[in-house]
Amino acid sequence: MENQNSSMRLLGSQLLSLDSKNRFTLPVMFQRQLERLGGKHFYVTYGQSAARDYRYLEIWPADCWGDRVAQLMDVVADEELDYWLEYYIEPASNIGVDKQWRMVLLPHLREYLGIQKTDNSGDEGANETDDAVYMIGSQDHLRLYRWKEYMTAMERQRRTVPAAETNRRIKAQRQDRKQLVEGIRRMNREIAGKED
Repeated sequence: MENQNSSMRLLGSQLLSLDSKNRFTLPVMFQRQLERLGGKHFYVTYGQSAARDYRYLEIWPADCWGDRVAQLMDVVADEELDYWLEYYIEPASNIGVDKQWRMVLLPHLREYLGIQKTDNSGDEGANETDDAVYMIGSQDHLRLYRWKEYMTAMERQRRTVPAAETNRRIKAQRQDRKQLVEGIRRMNREIAGKED
């Protein structure tokens, strides 16, 4: 039995702004899939680039979060487990969205991204201000970046990483994702086998 989560592909990106209540609207391109996969409840946790040169938030559909935690528990070395528990799994916030698919960016999450309280009037017409956010679909979850920090890091990376190194990194990331997906599928088959 194939798990419905394994066919999910959240792809695309969109620039967003926060309204006066520090909410952003999840882009329409993601809403249908997200509702099918986890309803309107999500786990939001801290993320960081491998080089630790920029931060982002990971937004996981509630039904996928358990798979993510189980996968990490299986692959993370014992000496690294405390780090993952303390800085990734335990601080995850369970956040819902309203009928208009708006999610509140809680104060500690805004602080992590370096976003000040905003007085913007809504998501329409987002621009490259200091507090605009950039959402990217990342297969089975979403990533939310502070726009200015993301663009600065991407420009720095573009100038410093030669094309061959970029291609090597992309290939390694694809292999890592393939292994991750296979591990999740294997776990889901095992779980489905136990339920039958």
